[in-house]
Amino acid sequence: MAKTILFFGDSVTDTGRERNNLDSLGHGYVHHVSQAFTNVRIINKGISGNRSYDLLDRLDEDVIGLSPDILFVMIGINDVWHKHQWNVPSSTDEYEKNMDTLVRRVKNALSGVTIVFLSPFLLPTGVHTDPIRRDLDTEIAILDSLSKTHDIPFIPVDGILNNLLETMPVEDIAADGVHPTDKGHQMIANEIIRFMETSDLLERTRS
Repeated sequence: MAKTILFFGDSVTDTGRERNNLDSLGHGYVHHVSQAFTNVRIINKGISGNRSYDLLDRLDEDVIGLSPDILFVMIGINDVWHKHQWNVPSSTDEYEKNMDTLVRRVKNALSGVTIVFLSPFLLPTGVHTDPIRRDLDTEIAILDSLSKTHDIPFIPVDGILNNLLETMPVEDIAADGVHPTDKGHQMIANEIIRFMETSDLLERTRS
C-alpha cells in the first residue's frame, strides 16, 4: 500500500486548495513536492489564517482520521503576526503547549507515524516588524527544543529562506515576507524533497 504524507498548516500550506477535494493540493510547495514523489499519497490540510490552536481543534478529523505515515507541520507565523497586528491574544508559552500537545496526541493515536517540523518563517519585508521577528525566533527555538525532546526531524525553513537573500532579492521569495512566490514555494519543496531523499522514511513500514 502506498504511504500517505500529510501537510498540516496555514495559508503557506493551503495555497488555494479545494477543501472538499482530498486530492486537491493547491499551487504551492505541497504541489511541488507531489511532483517528486508519485508513488505516495499526498494530502494537503492547510487552512489559511490558522494558528497553532486551530490545528489542535481539527487534529482528530484532519490528521488522526486520515492516518498518515508522515506528517509535516508548519505553523506559527499567524500566532505572532495576528497578535501584533490585530491584538489577537496569543503567547509563545501557549504556542509551546499547543505544539507539545499536538505531538503527544498524534503519537498516542498513530503508532509508527513520523512527525516532521517545518519552521515558520518571516523575511525582512512586508509585514516584518522587530516584535514579530523576536516572537517568531522564540517559536522557532521552541520547535527546535521540542524536536529534540520528542525525537522529531526539524527543517529550519526560516534560516534556509533568509540565507537565500544573500544571492537573490526578497521579492523573489516572498514579497510580503510571509507568503511565498512560486519560486519561494519551490525552495521550500526542494528542502522537503532533499530531506525525504536522504532519509529512509519511505522505506519504513508502519509498526
